[in-house]
Amino acid sequence: MRGGAVIRAALAFSGLVLGCGAEAGLADFNVGAAYWAADSEMTSDTGGSWHTGRAAYGVAPGGLYVWGEAQHAVPVLPNIRLRGTLYHDTAGGMRSKQNHLDVIGYWNAIDLTPVSLRLGIGAKAGDMSYRKAGERISFTHVKPFVYGRLFLEAPGTGLSFGGEGEFMTLPHNHQKLFDGLLGADWNFGGTLVSGGAVAGYRYLYLREDYSGSLTAATRIRGPYAGLYLSFL
Repeated sequence: MRGGAVIRAALAFSGLVLGCGAEAGLADFNVGAAYWAADSEMTSDTGGSWHTGRAAYGVAPGGLYVWGEAQHAVPVLPNIRLRGTLYHDTAGGMRSKQNHLDVIGYWNAIDLTPVSLRLGIGAKAGDMSYRKAGERISFTHVKPFVYGRLFLEAPGTGLSFGGEGEFMTLPHNHQKLFDGLLGADWNFGGTLVSGGAVAGYRYLYLREDYSGSLTAATRIRGPYAGLYLSFL
């Protein structure tokens, strides 16, 4: 897909930033994974509707997302966050398949206990498809977005609460993106290596022109829980 070139360029830029950061000394690096107990729905201008998951069939489908993040000591260059989302579900004769990759560059606007505020930009690329009874809607996408993250820490506990999100809207082809979450982060503590847990609720909405004249909107939403490791 054409978005592949965009993501390759973004990953190359990320590698350049991390290379510069490594020269100056990485301040923090963390990786994690979370299970996303989400429902999926797609609607189109033709009146079609595709539902999978707990809301439609009383079953709990599974999604997974993983992330890696690096902060460095170069103030001008952005820190890098990568997140991959995999969501595949089959229920009631319907099948939903979605893969997304987010590449985010952000700056720490506020990084003082108890407030952490990040602002940045990024791009989301992926492919989505829904099938039922011989019908199929599928499309690939690359969407730029603005990024923000605000968390408040309870001093001395390792617990913080807040949210983060990606947002984009363009009049061309009715394109819209919102990918946000509200949740808690519990850092277990440590010296060179520390662990932590995350839990909350994530909502993903994408609206896209998929045939040149028709648009489709997809929603994935549900609670998540996961673990991460942070290397200081």
